[in-house]
Amino acid sequence: MTRDRVMKRIAPVEAGAPKLWTFIQRLVEDCVAAGYLQDTPVANMNH
Repeated sequence: MTRDRVMKRIAPVEAGAPKLWTFIQRLVEDCVAAGYLQDTPVANMNH
């Protein structure tokens, strides 16, 4: 699972629960750093 797929899936949270959004972004970054999620390859970021 990659960061971009997770971010696309949870994107509605930004508008629906904006107070949680900063926390969720940090959580996703922590998951990437810990190896639970793959970082988004540069080639896929333009799609």
